[in-house]
Amino acid sequence: MDQNHRLGFKGFAGRGLHYVAEYRGRWLALAGWQSGVFKCRPRDKWLGWKKREQFRRLHLIANNTRFLLLTERGEVHNLGSCVMAKMLRRLSADWQRTWGHPLELAETFVDPRHFAGTIYRAGNWRAAGQSQGYARSNGRYTARHNIKKERYVYPLRPQAGSRLRKRQDDPS
Repeated sequence: MDQNHRLGFKGFAGRGLHYVAEYRGRWLALAGWQSGVFKCRPRDKWLGWKKREQFRRLHLIANNTRFLLLTERGEVHNLGSCVMAKMLRRLSADWQRTWGHPLELAETFVDPRHFAGTIYRAGNWRAAGQSQGYARSNGRYTARHNIKKERYVYPLRPQAGSRLRKRQDDPS
């Protein structure tokens, strides 16, 4: 991943999972998921979160930080969509096994200068707006790079949005 993904990969910040998609011993794709992004106005607005809810429920979101197809374009028809669908079907259970709790929502950023988000849109991910063009630096979002990325979210369980919006002290 570090050698072939345009952003590289040094490791996760917080919790994470790695996936390798292979067929007959050949690696076809790599993916990395980590804890949900600390601040994301489009996602938080989409969920209707206030700051208090955001901090209490952020652990229920996984961010698809890296996704790399290792084949030539068009070599394996619909490879990206197929791999993403298989990951999404098992992501919450894998997270539960590894980190002790299920997930409600998957999220990702897509840089429109390089990608159209086709895999996410084809997989019924929901557009949740654009980022503000900041990067996390020294534990803060202060490094402005002015690259506004498209934000997509994918509910991993039915009524994920309503569970993420529910008041913490609501027993239902």
